[in-house]
Amino acid sequence: MSHFLSLPITLLSGYAQSYNKRTGHVGHVFQQRFKSCPVESDEYLLQLVRYIHENPAKAGICKAEEYWWSSYHEYVAGSVRVDTNLVLSMVGGVSGFKRFSKAAVDRRVGGVFSRLSDSEAHETAVRELDGLLPSELKALSRARRNELILKLKNAGLTIRQIERLTGIGRNIIARA
Repeated sequence: MSHFLSLPITLLSGYAQSYNKRTGHVGHVFQQRFKSCPVESDEYLLQLVRYIHENPAKAGICKAEEYWWSSYHEYVAGSVRVDTNLVLSMVGGVSGFKRFSKAAVDRRVGGVFSRLSDSEAHETAVRELDGLLPSELKALSRARRNELILKLKNAGLTIRQIERLTGIGRNIIARA
């Protein structure tokens, strides 16, 4: 993947150097240096998709579905430029993607994510844990346990709620 980015990054670097020379500016023209991290789990991929689509709402620009410069519409209205197959297969198609996206919006009240009640947290945990009971997470391998804890966090459960439901210590949950 990074080889696809090499040319654009080289072009941007050249632009930055000429801009700095022309304006007398020193340092990075753009906010941050280029950085890429591999996406090594399904949960992280879904977290990134949600993060990208929620950016306009978090910035107070508009709702995700009203923002035409992200891939949100590629997922819900048919893809022309973006390969949406993997993500759509993970969330249950277009209707699942809409529910997945709505879950983030439903937790937001006035731009801030609201806390789920304990009964909502339990219902969400049962739904998110692939048929496992929350108390069964303790017996899983560390990798699988952490993957499911991340899934619960992304679904809106707090560390304390996950601790109460699973019996796993909050330090382990925070590091998962």
